[in-house]
This record gives sequence, C-alpha cells and structure tokens, in this order.
Amino acid sequence: MPAPDDLQELELVRKAIDLVEVSGCLEWDEKEEKRLRARPPIANLYPDEVTELPVQFVRNGGTIFQKKETRKEWQHRRNYWYKVNIPYQGLLKGLFVEFYLFDEDPDYPSVSLVNYHQ
Repeated sequence: MPAPDDLQELELVRKAIDLVEVSGCLEWDEKEEKRLRARPPIANLYPDEVTELPVQFVRNGGTIFQKKETRKEWQHRRNYWYKVNIPYQGLLKGLFVEFYLFDEDPDYPSVSLVNYHQ
C-alpha cells in the first residue's frame, strides 16, 4: 500500500469518521444520496445503512486509502478522495465506500460519503 501524500488530511478524515455521533461530521452528499437511494447499487442496501459500516471498520483498525483526485469533474472540489473496502456478506470483493473531506475544521472535520458498490 503506498504511503498517503497528505497525512494531516487523512487524520482529519479518520477523526470525522470517529465523530459520527456529532451531526455534520459524517454525512452523505445530498445529490449522491438521492441517486443511490433511487437506484441502490446493491439490492436492499441503502445509504443510511451504509453510513455506520465505515465507522465500525475504521474503529476496528481497517485501512482508509487516500487517492489523488484525477477525475476532472471533481478536481475543483478536492485534491484527494478516500475509500475503504469492507468485508461484507455475499460480496466477494467486499463493500467499496467512497468519501472525501468536506470541511477541514481541526476540531470537527466533516466527511461526505459519495458512493458505495461491490
């Protein structure tokens, strides 16, 4: 696994996920949540059910991968995006969850969840 480019940002992401009980620290991007709710990529698994999965995964020592943003449609909003691959019953490759750092507040950072799939 390559070392993250921005350890400080990665730690803010980790902190935001751990602060899930604080409103606004771990939320779905509204547009993406509507899209995923209308057409869930995994039958009977909806965004609100997915929200807690990365929290437990990270709290149990799971790895958050930091990726340089190379998609032109997202580069104006962020330098990095993040993913976790969570073991999930019935999914051979696990559950992929994508998110990004929305607010860099050092006390209450915010992460926006944007996607999940096999």
